[in-house]
Amino acid sequence: PIHQRPEEANNRTTEWHYELDTVIGKREDKYCLVTVLDRKSRKLYSVKSLKTSLAVKNSLIKIIKNNALQVKTLTIDNGSENVLLHEVINQNNLYKCDAYCSYKKGSIENIHRHIRRYIAKGISMDKFSDEQIQIMINRINEYLLLISK
Repeated sequence: PIHQRPEEANNRTTEWHYELDTVIGKREDKYCLVTVLDRKSRKLYSVKSLKTSLAVKNSLIKIIKNNALQVKTLTIDNGSENVLLHEVINQNNLYKCDAYCSYKKGSIENIHRHIRRYIAKGISMDKFSDEQIQIMINRINEYLLLISK
């Protein structure tokens, strides 16, 4: 449970503590965005993914490998898309929000506001290319870096 997450993750004093979530466009879409956020640096990583738990698991693997991430902790919600993540992250380092309390991973929920500036709710994720998604993520990271100075 999230209330057992280490203080260094809660206080954002060290890197390698992440939050993961998905961003949905339309309910009937085949694709979503899998987003991973470093709690300390606020750097955002994302890939377009099918909505299945296997696809979300593989997207997390892709994000970790492509960015050489070391994951001390990963905070997730109780969504069905997250049921296989324990196959990637040791169960002892995986922290779930309490049911209906996704706001407890507020850093990533807050960052999703920036994604919604580019892709409003109700706009299909299916129509965006991987390249377009990466351009958006790069712009969001540049903006977050600017305002953090």
